[in-house]
Amino acid sequence: MDYGRVLNRNAKVVIINRDKKQLYLNSDIFWRPYLAIRGDVGTTLKELATNLNDRFPCMSDFRCPTDWVSELLAREHHRDEEIRQNSLAQPGQRINPLTVLWLLEHNGLNDEEENIIVADGGDFVGSAAYILRPRGPLSWLDPGPFGTLGVGGGFALGAKLCRPQANVWVIYGDGSSAYSLAEWDTMARHKAPAIGVIGNDACWSQIARDQLGLFGSNVACSLRSTKYELVGAAYAGANLTNDPCKSNSDCGAFSVTEKNVNNFTDYLTQARELSFKGLPSIINCHIAASGFRDGSISL
Repeated sequence: MDYGRVLNRNAKVVIINRDKKQLYLNSDIFWRPYLAIRGDVGTTLKELATNLNDRFPCMSDFRCPTDWVSELLAREHHRDEEIRQNSLAQPGQRINPLTVLWLLEHNGLNDEEENIIVADGGDFVGSAAYILRPRGPLSWLDPGPFGTLGVGGGFALGAKLCRPQANVWVIYGDGSSAYSLAEWDTMARHKAPAIGVIGNDACWSQIARDQLGLFGSNVACSLRSTKYELVGAAYAGANLTNDPCKSNSDCGAFSVTEKNVNNFTDYLTQARELSFKGLPSIINCHIAASGFRDGSISL
């Protein structure tokens, strides 16, 4: 919401928060609260809906204007189509990150199965938030406004143990993945698997973007195109082959480049099948740099 900059100055802004300090956070800069309610958001909205329905008994359910909902849906569909079109363009080297995320959303997350998405990363995860949609309540886990990296493995384990029937997907940036890939050992030992999808652009991209703009240097932001799929599989105790011509996919190690991106959907299916057997996997996607999130605030 751009810290409230996009809000109409004449709008009546109602704030609900349990924490008194958080209640007025960022206020009086671009907007002022018309009404501040210190309380639980869910409980407050539920009671508000109940009272509105009691006040207007002639309406079976108190609803917002349908034309407003239609306009929001139209804008969302328009934005989705823009993203889909952008996902079709492929760079000369590596893969368009939007392609990876679009295929994951529309070909990987089977709506007939329960899915939990864990987000742990910067730029790649920021792009994922535009494309990936949780299929229900309590199906998206991320570190919240602090953006703390490294939560992926722990969140995934907790989610799988709480909902063993669910497919748990960890959306990693390549930098953030290193903080918790060791948990693939834990997942294998306890048969609590997750599927890691790593957007590997060999860079701390979210930091590099602002750092280049502010200081003209990306010092300490460049990474290597590490074979994270082999790291995860090795932690999981897989018997990896040293033959570069032989795939390690049966061990849960998948590498996606511009040469085999057409196999990505098949890899998603294979990773889900391994998960059903209690085996974790890593899909290491070698993505290109992207301008999709240019202008976003990250520092």
